[in-house]
Amino acid sequence: MDLIHSDLPDDGLDMKTRTQPKLKKISLEELCEHREEGWIAIEDSVFDIHNFLSLHPGGTEVIVPHLGRRSTEWFISDKVHSHSKRAWNILQRYKIGVLEAGSEQGDSFYKEHPLTNLVDMNKPILNQIWSMNPKYYQEWLHGASSGSTTIRIFASDFCEAFTRWPWWYIFILWIPVITYTLALSVSKASLFLSLGTWICGMFLWGLFEYLVHRFLFHVDTNSKLGNFYHFFAHGIHHLIPLDATRLTFPPPFSIVIGLLLWKSMGIFLQSLPSWPALYSGVSLGYMLYDATHYFFHHGTCFVWFDYLQQMKTRHLKHHFSHSNKNFGVTSPLFDHLFGTYSAD
Repeated sequence: MDLIHSDLPDDGLDMKTRTQPKLKKISLEELCEHREEGWIAIEDSVFDIHNFLSLHPGGTEVIVPHLGRRSTEWFISDKVHSHSKRAWNILQRYKIGVLEAGSEQGDSFYKEHPLTNLVDMNKPILNQIWSMNPKYYQEWLHGASSGSTTIRIFASDFCEAFTRWPWWYIFILWIPVITYTLALSVSKASLFLSLGTWICGMFLWGLFEYLVHRFLFHVDTNSKLGNFYHFFAHGIHHLIPLDATRLTFPPPFSIVIGLLLWKSMGIFLQSLPSWPALYSGVSLGYMLYDATHYFFHHGTCFVWFDYLQQMKTRHLKHHFSHSNKNFGVTSPLFDHLFGTYSAD
């Protein structure tokens, strides 16, 4: 439901007002002088986006020619890629001033979303999500939430500590598991069979990744319990895709799920001597998914690999343009097969 131009009722909608600080007035000459520092003007606002350049879905090279100048027409143009309401919200956190009177004219093409201030991002967010009117959750999450790079979920420091993990822990946790289970398979079955099963496991992970992302993580919820589930399953990531500490699955949960999968495979696939290799392949697929996912959001090396840069762009557009497309992170294969691929 598009609430951009709707009149919202007051039932359960706690709109917060914020006092905006007085912004510095910046001339076109000053804007041009700070081109190398990442200043850009959209409408009558000036933004310092040097910290965002490497995170831009279209790549750094798309933005650089438009720095140090008024770039409204480029921003609203669809020739490179479209900028969503979410992109405009994210841009606001980099605002440093306004152009001097007469530098830029015209009505705003992005009106503030009525739900923009529904949640105070400077306070623990979980209770606010629970108390909001459930029907506003999805629209707020995907279209009105601010461009914060981090949030506090719990009021408790102890609980909050379990929501943040460095991206590299996945290698310490999963490489021994992958190596051991593959070696176990080779000891029970032939090397050829184990390697074939291992590759099947990686393919199985790709299918699992797509199905879970599309049907479990992007389920459309409109109840308190449903929104609560969605927020922890995937909503956190779509709310703060720029938070580097919340891009990997928390190890306590991944260990539990990993043990359950191991036990289940041992029971249902015991007639297949190479079943540990299947587990190893799935685990490798998951580890590569987590690593790839992190670098799609925070890596800059993909500029040297055109295909990986294209994958990064597609994934970030999933966040900022169309959340109902490009569910595959490590591969577009299943998006092609199931009709959810988009190159736009």
